[in-house]
Amino acid sequence: MPDETIDLIVVVPSQDDEGYGIYSPQIPGLVGGRASMGELRDDLGEILTSAGLSPHVGVRIHTEQVFLAGEAEYLVRVLNDACQEERLHIADRINAVMAEPGERDALLEGPTTRTGEVLFICVVASDRIGDVAAQLHPQGDVAVLVTSVADNFICSTRISNSPDLLENAQSAEELGFSSELTVGELMRAAALGLKPRHLLVA
Repeated sequence: MPDETIDLIVVVPSQDDEGYGIYSPQIPGLVGGRASMGELRDDLGEILTSAGLSPHVGVRIHTEQVFLAGEAEYLVRVLNDACQEERLHIADRINAVMAEPGERDALLEGPTTRTGEVLFICVVASDRIGDVAAQLHPQGDVAVLVTSVADNFICSTRISNSPDLLENAQSAEELGFSSELTVGELMRAAALGLKPRHLLVA
């Protein structure tokens, strides 16, 4: 497989679990895990090689954690990059909203991932929609993009790469958006009334 950038999702253990698991939406055969995040980073080259990849392939590392709201499980995913602090603030706001039953129900309403949870991806203005879409399972998946508005408010948009999973979704292409569209541009489109509540991405 030629060198490219892949998304590596690190599953943070919950209170009852042990070890850090990993997977990649782009590489179905890439699975693994280690006892600690440090061990995972140290052995990453070996894990990539075992999956048939070059150890020098570009990797975007995300952490994903499972939370419980009432009886519903939800996932919060954060990209480990220069904007990680801002993303973690968004994650905190998501969890704060989940403590409020009325607001929680609105966020949890709608389709779930292939494994039955609602997936929240914490995004910032500079994130490209195409890069976020690459995090979805290639056989069809759905997620909620969440970004911060002012200091203590969040804004969400549901996205999917399958029209069967998200009703009333508007195609990014039909709206004149390309894969280079950023979250900031999507937010500006919202100010003009052009932002879809449900976005279908390639």
